[in-house]
Amino acid sequence: MLGLAAQAEVERWKLQASQQARRAALMGIGGVLALGALAMARLAGWLALTRPLGPVWAAAAMAAADLFLALIFFAVASSNRRSAAEVEALALRMQALTAARDNLRLLTTAVAVLSAVFNVLIPGRRMNDR
Repeated sequence: MLGLAAQAEVERWKLQASQQARRAALMGIGGVLALGALAMARLAGWLALTRPLGPVWAAAAMAAADLFLALIFFAVASSNRRSAAEVEALALRMQALTAARDNLRLLTTAVAVLSAVFNVLIPGRRMNDR
């Protein structure tokens, strides 16, 4: 039964891997198309500004707009706010570590009690002696 469960898990991993590969390929294609659309939008903006401002000032206006957008993206990317899922995961981790520490203390106490009981029942021999 354990072997069947392991085989099922391997098959599930294979299916997940192929699904992730398809997703990555589709996202790559979407990214290339989005870059092309962005390039065309920038070209259209520059052409629209060329007539009233001239080519040099149109390029300067486009560069200023790009710089402004880049600053917005950098500001958003540099924010250090944690998501609710991350906060919950950290709380769960701390709870698990606390429980593990408590279990280890309980085990240590149980070993000490058993050692004392063993030493009382068999006084001539220590538990650590071999």
